[in-house]
Amino acid sequence: MSEVIVSSQSGDILTYVRGRCRVGSNPVSAALQDTQMRQHLTDLNKQFVSITNKNSQYPPEFLRRETIFLSKDKTNLNGAISAGDDSVIVDSVSDFFDPGTTTIGGFYIKRSNASYDYASYTTYASGTNTLSGLNNIDVDHLDDEGLHKIYELPTDFGKSMAFLVDNTPYKRLPPTYSQVPWPWHFTTILMENTAATIRRTFLVLPEDIGEKDCTLYYRKQATVISADTDKVDTPDGNSRLWIINKMMAYCWRNRGETDLAIDSDNEAEAALKLYLADLAESDDEIDKGPMFDTDVFFGIS
Repeated sequence: MSEVIVSSQSGDILTYVRGRCRVGSNPVSAALQDTQMRQHLTDLNKQFVSITNKNSQYPPEFLRRETIFLSKDKTNLNGAISAGDDSVIVDSVSDFFDPGTTTIGGFYIKRSNASYDYASYTTYASGTNTLSGLNNIDVDHLDDEGLHKIYELPTDFGKSMAFLVDNTPYKRLPPTYSQVPWPWHFTTILMENTAATIRRTFLVLPEDIGEKDCTLYYRKQATVISADTDKVDTPDGNSRLWIINKMMAYCWRNRGETDLAIDSDNEAEAALKLYLADLAESDDEIDKGPMFDTDVFFGIS
């Protein structure tokens, strides 16, 4: 198959693939309709990102992301609370946000015995300094115990590469080592609010870190394809040819055209070999610079 120019938008890819495989716009087979075609495209997109991560020491630019935020001082409980309570009043909610209906906020409370109770919330009221819609308050808490904010990560977060606090590198600490990371470390935690049926990943910082500039570099996760406007993560060139040919192989098989499916799979494998060769070359050419001389950057995570 000669190189084609097809955009990264899933709608363009599916239109092109259906045209090449002589599939109409309203196929009878459920496997060739939008829902299952998008699911298969999502699966291939995840496979492509996994292949790229396994074959690159340093993530290529199209998978690298950066997010910047300010860490915040703790606040304190304004009154005792009991396990299972739905709301909590604190001294100030000025450093928290209203999650709305699409996400959740998170925090942990340090008990007097130095254990930590993580919880999520769905709403807040600035006038009364109240966080409500709580999930996972596991134990009773006394008045004035410290409540520490944790930081929601971007929805495309896949894996941390490096984290800087006031330009000082922090290392990732697996969450099983300690409930709260040690100084100059960070960790991540998956929080779920069962009432809101929302799950989010949060970044956890050392206790009493205060207000500091934080920069997280991370690998993005593969995009889930659920609409024609969603874009696959394959850049222009051989990787796009790979995903197009794999989609064509899927279509041919569902039409009973085994020989044509095999031909498309072979085209896909040829394109993948060329992509991986280019990836290895670009990996070698990366100017690592001083940050790359330590396993903190693009390192242990």
